[in-house]
Amino acid sequence: MGGSLIENVASWLETQGYPLEMEIASIAQGCGFDVSQSDYYQDPEDNKYREIDLVLSLSKFSNRFHLSYNLLVECKSGKDKPWLLLSTQNYLKGTETLPTGDPQLRRFTVYGAFIGNDLGQDVLLRATHDQLDNIFPRLSMEDILGYGITQAFAKGNEVPFEGLISAHR
Repeated sequence: MGGSLIENVASWLETQGYPLEMEIASIAQGCGFDVSQSDYYQDPEDNKYREIDLVLSLSKFSNRFHLSYNLLVECKSGKDKPWLLLSTQNYLKGTETLPTGDPQLRRFTVYGAFIGNDLGQDVLLRATHDQLDNIFPRLSMEDILGYGITQAFAKGNEVPFEGLISAHR
């Protein structure tokens, strides 16, 4: 390694996940999330403590419901196998982008993709458009929505899926 200590550290940092972790933490805080960086959890398979890069939490309350978002985020860096977020046009942003057909049905279909249990589905079916927009405020603001993730050039197992399964255990 040539150069000064500061140049060498900066060069090394570019190969690590720390800058991405700090950027995601900053964005999440700007969106109202409580952020915990470099948190630890106990792995249930071997009882060892492991680090998780970010724990993001956000709660929303109303007189009808309480929503709590809790996200565990692991940041990875690498130029040889980048991770790709698959996305699609957001049909909730403005009526001009709605496809033909019933806009109410399309709206509930999109929101329904984010609700994973019977209680959530019940809330979804009873909610008005304004209430849905309050629950998922970003869904009606973004031009595109992400729906999947993969790692480019990976062979064999689906790396993101395996990571999620490992974190879930």
